[in-house]
Amino acid sequence: MLKELLTQRFELETQASIIQGQINAINIEVEHVIASQLLELRRLQGKEFGTINLVSDGYKITETVPKKVEWDQDKMNQLFDAIAQAGDDPRSYMKIKLEVSEKSYAGFVPQVQAMFADCRTVKPGRATLAFEEVQP
Repeated sequence: MLKELLTQRFELETQASIIQGQINAINIEVEHVIASQLLELRRLQGKEFGTINLVSDGYKITETVPKKVEWDQDKMNQLFDAIAQAGDDPRSYMKIKLEVSEKSYAGFVPQVQAMFADCRTVKPGRATLAFEEVQP
């Protein structure tokens, strides 16, 4: 009984792996077909990150590109020390692991943002696509 169940499980896992490979291949083709449209739409909307919607061939395509921010730790250490030497508490701007939340950074006054700007690198995260059939 156990051998039969495990054999069935193995066969299903193999089939699932094959199907997942086929889905991945189709996803790559779909991304290739719509990439230029999405890129142009992002350019027109001035949106490097976030969500955009495109309607093409009867489908609403939603692409979401998350913002991925990294902070230069050496520069953050130097800035931490400089703020402390100036008599301010650097922990009111930074977390101890020397990163700044995007919400906090966005709320900084321009002079403070300028001090942190050289420590900050923004990269796009992995884009996700969602499809929804629409009626003409």
